[in-house]
Amino acid sequence: MKARSALLLAALLAAHNDGLGAVTGWFSWRGPNQNGTSSANNLPETLDAEHPLWTADFPGMSTAVAYNGRVFIMGYQGEGPNLQEGVACFDAETGQKLWQKLYGDFLSDTIYLRYGTSSPAIDPTTGNVYAQDTQGIFAGFTADGQALWEHSMMEEYGRLTFPNGRTASPVVDGELVITRGITANWGANGPALCI
Repeated sequence: MKARSALLLAALLAAHNDGLGAVTGWFSWRGPNQNGTSSANNLPETLDAEHPLWTADFPGMSTAVAYNGRVFIMGYQGEGPNLQEGVACFDAETGQKLWQKLYGDFLSDTIYLRYGTSSPAIDPTTGNVYAQDTQGIFAGFTADGQALWEHSMMEEYGRLTFPNGRTASPVVDGELVITRGITANWGANGPALCI
């Protein structure tokens, strides 16, 4: 899905409610019920990708997530050695970019805009946003973009990258943020060193 149609869909979902006026949002790539469906009422039956509410110059193959009038999506900027990937936050009504956090794609061999990448996840209790990008940076942010923590999954756990992405979308479960990655042995179980 192109970034602009994903953002259009997310902008519609950002304002949806549970019928009682409570904002529920779309907290992860599979939605609030983790099954790809929405219980929102009065959504349009069709979307016109040729006339979106707004667009943004932030290409990527991520599913947008939405919460409290904001849309969060993974994307990238630049190319070659200057390529950076990360998460950005947009105002759901206007499309104004509110903040972004990008990291240099220092080890990845992913072919961008060919394969799906990870999507951010939102903690509906705190509004915190969690993301793991292709190069293995796993990080948490407040809804306003302030860093909470950051881990390099490659350096700390031996996570690998692949040309087709294979990047995990985090899942929030209570006080836990769960992610995954592919490794080829690590630590004491890793391959013997040649000196």
